[in-house]
Amino acid sequence: MHKSIITVLILAIIFFVSCKEEKVYIPKPRVYPKIEFPERKLAKFSKDFCAFGFEYPDYMSFEQDTMFLHRDAPHSCWFNLNFPSLNGSVHFTYTDLKKCDTISACLHKVYNDAYKMAQEHVPKANAMEDYIINNPEKKVYGVLFNIEGHVASPFQIVITDSVNHAVRAALYFKSRPEADSMAPVIEFVKTDIMNMLNSFEWTDKKSKSAAMEHQDLSKKDDKNSTELLYGRHPVVDALENGRTIEKVLLSNAIHGDFEKRLRFLCKEINVPMQVVPKEKLNSITRKNHQGVLAFVSPIPYYTLEDIIPMIYDKGETPLIILVDGVTDVRNIGAIARSAEASGAHALVLPKKGTAQINDEAMKSSAGALTMLPVCRVNSLMHAVEFLQLNGITVIAADLKGTAMLYDLDLKGPTAIVMGDEAKGVNRMLLELVDERFLIPMRGKTDSFNVSVASGIILYEVLRQQLKN
Repeated sequence: MHKSIITVLILAIIFFVSCKEEKVYIPKPRVYPKIEFPERKLAKFSKDFCAFGFEYPDYMSFEQDTMFLHRDAPHSCWFNLNFPSLNGSVHFTYTDLKKCDTISACLHKVYNDAYKMAQEHVPKANAMEDYIINNPEKKVYGVLFNIEGHVASPFQIVITDSVNHAVRAALYFKSRPEADSMAPVIEFVKTDIMNMLNSFEWTDKKSKSAAMEHQDLSKKDDKNSTELLYGRHPVVDALENGRTIEKVLLSNAIHGDFEKRLRFLCKEINVPMQVVPKEKLNSITRKNHQGVLAFVSPIPYYTLEDIIPMIYDKGETPLIILVDGVTDVRNIGAIARSAEASGAHALVLPKKGTAQINDEAMKSSAGALTMLPVCRVNSLMHAVEFLQLNGITVIAADLKGTAMLYDLDLKGPTAIVMGDEAKGVNRMLLELVDERFLIPMRGKTDSFNVSVASGIILYEVLRQQLKN
């Protein structure tokens, strides 16, 4: 009897326990440490020893940087904006381009140093975006690298007027980089950094007067989004002061001393000049152009004679891209993006017959055109011969080629000639190259888009070189 009662009780207990609702465990929501953000009041940065100014929040304090690697700082305009309440600093360095042997080489070094510093953070980064800085009215150009993840420096910045000044800035925190806990702080500081960039301006007399002159005597070409100078004095001044000019248009009604002087200046600094009907100039601008226009390039140009020795001096294997007859600016930008990502050393464009570098090309390159040296040459045929004389094998994709891309030996110094998908590479140019090849295809379409083909070829070069 007792055994039966005990058995019933045990079964009842089991029944009630089994019928009890299962407890659902809900994970705790992610929390961030409480951070006391300082109040924002804007102050104006202005120092006699710096050629620029901008707005910055007063919770940051100025500290002049007098030492660099146990030596005196290269310029008095090296400084930090410290914000101890958030345990961080923005470091600024300045380069006087007027004291460089060549402005283009100096600018390339500044951009390249910032890019290398950003790339060093990539292994620990979740993502990296670059933003083009382009304010022609203030003569402020550059790039901002935004690096997300467990990185020491979320922002690397370059600002220049492309003629006189170059500034680098970097955000650092004096604590272990933890992306989750630092996210609110980075977002808070990012607002102030973007305001610095938006309010940035040159304060030296030469740059300031140039910016004011630009507001009066230049405008944007809506079709190409390229800075446009018009009028005899602004165009001549730009050529004489080292501005990087894409091309000059001169009315066929202009003759005499001005025409001779303009031709001399363009020839001296390798700027294309076209003589066109006055109606052509009128269709571009309704302003008083006085028979001459100049398109200002957003990037500096280099020469192969400068680039090739630099590559060999570094002990690297040259990889060069030559573009023939590609007139779509987006394709130029996309080719530059693939080339830079693959480790190419330069992009070579002819002065005539190829799309000019403008804002649309810059955008489609995702910032690559600010980092990849671009060489402008009078003749691609002469460029090919120069490369061959310097031990570089020149190859070209050709529908009539016999070798397949993957059969080529691309581990040595290589230059790739890319032609427009409709016309291909110029036949006379094809006669000069060392090897013509085909890219394998299965579909019925007769060719890849030129930027896609460039990416395929560059990846094969990269694959072989990495394997080697």
